[in-house]
Amino acid sequence: KASPPVTEQLQYFLSKLPEFAQRRKATAPIHKLYQASSDPVPVWVLKVNAGGWGTHVPMTIPQVCRIELYWQQMPGEELGAVDREFFNWLDEITAYRSDLFSIKPEVTFPIVWLPGSAIDQTEPIVSQLAQTFQAVAGQIPHIQGFGAPCDLFVLHQHFHTPALLFGPVGGNTHQPDEWVDLDSVQTVMETIAQFICHWCELVE
Repeated sequence: KASPPVTEQLQYFLSKLPEFAQRRKATAPIHKLYQASSDPVPVWVLKVNAGGWGTHVPMTIPQVCRIELYWQQMPGEELGAVDREFFNWLDEITAYRSDLFSIKPEVTFPIVWLPGSAIDQTEPIVSQLAQTFQAVAGQIPHIQGFGAPCDLFVLHQHFHTPALLFGPVGGNTHQPDEWVDLDSVQTVMETIAQFICHWCELVE
């Protein structure tokens, strides 16, 4: 019996992926800094590759399809727990359509795990930067969790050093129409300069 085309497997897999995303939202312990986020634990399709592209590629049904996924973890979540959640979901959907998946899809993790991480809002670095921003911009800063891969956890978890992310106004992170407000870049530079001076006690 001939194996089903990978295009059928791809169509089915992508149609079921929102179920994994909904499961993540339902089970992940949402950190307080992410409570206002509309998608605190996103599940994204980053790349799909099957058969190549262009007139130099033979006109044939692809034999292999690769999908690159990204999903995010909350501060405090364990790697093993989230991995089990994914593999349990994958086992369920492939078992339901065993006619499409006589061979289970191969899963690899090509990059190192970047755990979610956060510090308390009462840390001096947070309050001092917030005060400096308010003095420069004339408004209260918006403090919340940031959804993106980040190596800030190295400072938090390995060096026990309070640290945070601070940047200009923008939106649509990691999307084709990602943008940043240029006026806010100037505010960020002024804030950081003044913050360094106060933090290092160069000025009163």
